Amino acid sequence: METQATLIEVSRNFLILTYTHVQQEKEKRAARDYVMKYKLLKSVSKANFCLFFTYKEVPLQAKPNAIIEEKSNHQIMSQLWFRVLLVATTVKSILGLIILFGLLGLSISVFFVGLRFRQSHHCPIESKISLFLIIAGSGSIEWIVLSIILSIITIVLKHIRSFILVCFIVLLALLILITNIILFGWVICGSVWTLKVFDSVQYTNRSMNTFCQKTLYHFSLAYLVMTYVLTALQCWYRLCILIFCSVQEQYGI
Repeated sequence: METQATLIEVSRNFLILTYTHVQQEKEKRAARDYVMKYKLLKSVSKANFCLFFTYKEVPLQAKPNAIIEEKSNHQIMSQLWFRVLLVATTVKSILGLIILFGLLGLSISVFFVGLRFRQSHHCPIESKISLFLIIAGSGSIEWIVLSIILSIITIVLKHIRSFILVCFIVLLALLILITNIILFGWVICGSVWTLKVFDSVQYTNRSMNTFCQKTLYHFSLAYLVMTYVLTALQCWYRLCILIFCSVQEQYGI
């Protein structure tokens, strides 16, 4: 019995030593693997190491171009000519948009009045008055609609970053400016046609060459007066904005 107990004890000690040796070998192998990995990482150059761990940034290399484009757009928008162009062709508030919509309704009325009395027998004393109202109304509709679109863009998109959008704004503003210049020249022509017959026009006897339909002629007069008054107010308003912006920029208010 004593011999059997001794054999069992020896076997148990042998198993314990074997297990301990195996565990130590595993720990040594793990330590060697760790050292090898560490040496391998140290052997990699610093540039390659950075490149290896920053490969995900490669698709974002377009960012510098976007930054350059944004800076260039900012430089365009900060130019004096760009700001003057926007001041001359847009409004900066909801109230301004409401006024533009009111003027749009007036322009539509002007167009339809001229279209209604477009035949020459409605105003034989000056048949061009109806043509004046038709072209003035259609031209006013065009520039007001474009001004509304441009004003909404500049109000909603205060921070413009797209170069295409900046080009579109400049193109739209130039188109509005050119339309306004043409309309102003057309209003001068309409003023000549309307006012030169002011003393001789009559509204009762249709058989005479001095006849002109009363609604047509009075509407033309009212449109001319309103156009000159609104043009003067608009010039004064935009001049005040330019002066205010210049003072604000100069003194950093």
